Amino acid sequence: MSIDIKCTSEVGTRVAELNKGSPQGRVASQAKAAAETAAANDVVTLTDAAASLAVLIEAAAAAPAVDVDKVERIKLALASGEYSVDPHQVARKLMMLEGGME
Repeated sequence: MSIDIKCTSEVGTRVAELNKGSPQGRVASQAKAAAETAAANDVVTLTDAAASLAVLIEAAAAAPAVDVDKVERIKLALASGEYSVDPHQVARKLMMLEGGME
């Protein structure tokens, strides 16, 4: 039987040293070493869907947050008075948005 004593006193240190020398202590040390080796060799395999998702996430992160060309077109349309907004369509879209939040 192996007992793990965590003590800072002289007695605790000596008991821990004796325990390491016992056959059970050696087996426990070997088991711990084997577990650490196994953890170092762990491998994670992604499914095709997860790998595809990772690629899409990277592509989205690399894409610009704003479509600069579209912003420029709208700015020019606003400046020239050609940009018009249908208030009924805006209201419908807002209602759809509100309905989806419930």
